[in-house]
Amino acid sequence: MAFISSIKRVNWEFDFDNFLEQDNLMNDYLFKFEDQIRNIDKNSSIIEQGALLWNCIYYVLSQYLSENDSLISVRHEDICYEPIITFRNLFESLNINFTDEIKKSLSGFVSANKVEAENNKVHDLHRNSKNLAKVWKERLTEEEIKYIKAKTYKLASKFYNDSSWD
Repeated sequence: MAFISSIKRVNWEFDFDNFLEQDNLMNDYLFKFEDQIRNIDKNSSIIEQGALLWNCIYYVLSQYLSENDSLISVRHEDICYEPIITFRNLFESLNINFTDEIKKSLSGFVSANKVEAENNKVHDLHRNSKNLAKVWKERLTEEEIKYIKAKTYKLASKFYNDSSWD
């Protein structure tokens, strides 16, 4: 939801021809989405495009994770809700020293009072991360949420439990 909410915020469309032009990507990973990719067009809503794009990205990610035990996957929501713990664990996994300086710097990024990017900037890294994780509930309509869930649920259930939709 957060991903699609973000592309809705900045109205970022995606040209799915980018995928179709990559033979290896299509043959090795996205072949099961080919009909959907070919049938989506510029008149499709940002929500429709976002759901398909999310499915494509996360399908490839799920394949990479299943093929390589050394890959580390960290969910955006986990970073938002528990940034210090999540980054500390990530640093430990990578054998990188998580210093007090890093902790202090990270805290500065995730503890701002604002949730939305100022002036609709694409990137605004100083925001309230706990509230940012939930902003999709305000930005997406109930109809959009139902559509996204219907289109992504099968794959999303590999990454999220049912309470993530609430």
